[in-house]
Amino acid sequence: MRAERTRGTRCRRWPPQSEAPPVPDSPDARPGTERPETDLVAREVPLQIDVGEQTVALRLRSPGAEDALAVGFLLSTGLVRRREDLRQVAACGGALPRVRVDLQPELEERVAVWRARQGAAGIGPATGDPLRAVLGDLPRPPEPATPDPEALAAMLDRLRAAQELHRQTGCAHGMALFDGRCQLLTVAEDVSRHNALDKALGRLLLDGRLPQARICVASSRSSYEIVMRVLRAGLGTLASAGAPTRLAVDLAREAGLELIAYLSRARHTRFSPVDAIE
Repeated sequence: MRAERTRGTRCRRWPPQSEAPPVPDSPDARPGTERPETDLVAREVPLQIDVGEQTVALRLRSPGAEDALAVGFLLSTGLVRRREDLRQVAACGGALPRVRVDLQPELEERVAVWRARQGAAGIGPATGDPLRAVLGDLPRPPEPATPDPEALAAMLDRLRAAQELHRQTGCAHGMALFDGRCQLLTVAEDVSRHNALDKALGRLLLDGRLPQARICVASSRSSYEIVMRVLRAGLGTLASAGAPTRLAVDLAREAGLELIAYLSRARHTRFSPVDAIE
């Protein structure tokens, strides 16, 4: 269950501009009327992710798609790069929900290096260009899909139509992945936008369809961490309904990722690649 009902006190400010005035003798006729009601709220529960015998993450997330979240997280961190890196993915019982992922033996050194880096602060070395340091560890994105405005709007509509948890609670982020012909491959939701993207990427990786993905459409903003995840997955285009951060724009331009923001039926802004906007 991803949402549950809880009680609260609803205060009505009358009349909202978008609504007609209530019936005069109704209990809602007076401004400031308060009454108890129940609303659906999204659940947020922990998930422990283990690689072999070692715990690598504890994520707070919306219940569901635990295997996809675990595998997508490992993809986003660079510990997994292809489906063949996985030996086994298993949900484990216990008081704390847990997913154990067993990798191929030759990847033990990669895991050890990643764990050693976790104590370091920042995104790169203290000297030099941090963006170039990050990009040195990322695959070069494919040629951007460059969807036309109608295709972009249609993809955003497909994402929103699939966001059941957001319709119920109003607090879930959504991520949709499409192929190069703008055909929908998968949609994922979560209270965390990072988790939502990890779930979508992990599902395609487990299904052996990640190489088909070319476009990510996000319901919220594009941050540095979302751009990093898209690049690690080998996608060429990231389009978001929200705004990008400055670091997200810089990283996308340096990497050659197509970055589109403020996406709606009425408009969008292309921030990268540079030669597409100059």
